[in-house]
Amino acid sequence: MLQITFRHMTSSESLCAVAQEKFEKLGRHFNESVHCHLVIDCCPGHVYKGDQFTAHVELTLGAADLRVDASAKHEQAATAVRRAFDHVERQLMSRYGRGTVPAIANRHAALRPLTTRELSVPPAHR
Repeated sequence: MLQITFRHMTSSESLCAVAQEKFEKLGRHFNESVHCHLVIDCCPGHVYKGDQFTAHVELTLGAADLRVDASAKHEQAATAVRRAFDHVERQLMSRYGRGTVPAIANRHAALRPLTTRELSVPPAHR
């Protein structure tokens, strides 16, 4: 499920299409339910540079509430959205690889040892 919020700007069908395309690409990598909240914000910029767009993606995978978030800024809103989704994708791939999130979520078939960061999180929140 993809939820898009526009701040300080009107909604745009083209931005929604770009976000939906990137979201579906992430969904193909992981066979677990994916929830995503995208916030696109327009901040007034410098006189010569123009407005700056910030895209913030917060992604939640599966019932285990594995969360990843990233932000990106650019003068073009679509580029900011693409970069934010690319950051999230790189984080997920470096942490879990392709398709291994469900195994880590249920902890029965974990393919790698837990990191010290994961060990410090209480079992109820993993």
